[in-house]
Amino acid sequence: MLKRQLSHLQTYLGGIKYMTGLPDIVIIVDQHEEYTALQECITLGIPTICLIDTNCDPISQIFRFQRMMTLYLQSD
Repeated sequence: MLKRQLSHLQTYLGGIKYMTGLPDIVIIVDQHEEYTALQECITLGIPTICLIDTNCDPISQIFRFQRMMTLYLQSD
């Protein structure tokens, strides 16, 4: 049981092991799924870039790009 928990933590939090400070910018792909990370960035004053869908709140974002535009550009 403990090995499984350790493996889970290593998978999801292992990337921040060597961070010495806050990131310069954070890119969030789905505002609904990463709502906690977005709130942490707002609290800490970290600039965020969000790829939002039509069901997201664009007012809370400074840098925002709608995902439909990305899909349109990929279809060419």
